[in-house]
Amino acid sequence: MTPANSTAAYRRLHLFTLGCAAFVDHANTAATRQRTREGLAALPPERFPFLAGHTDSVLDVVTDHDVFHSGLRQLIDMVALDLIPLR
Repeated sequence: MTPANSTAAYRRLHLFTLGCAAFVDHANTAATRQRTREGLAALPPERFPFLAGHTDSVLDVVTDHDVFHSGLRQLIDMVALDLIPLR
């Protein structure tokens, strides 16, 4: 990988995992859901109609371990494609 590709891969993985770790408390999903509910309530519905209009669906995804693991897998697969490009 080039230095730029390496840095981009590191940044994607770092921000994704750090963001998930900092935002989601899997030991206290009720607190995570409440923080998320408050954040969604602050969004202007005209600018964020999906997020503001589907709170329960968003809350389910925020605390779903499979969403994190599949997102991490997608990022790792992206890095792998940079290492071994499709021909």
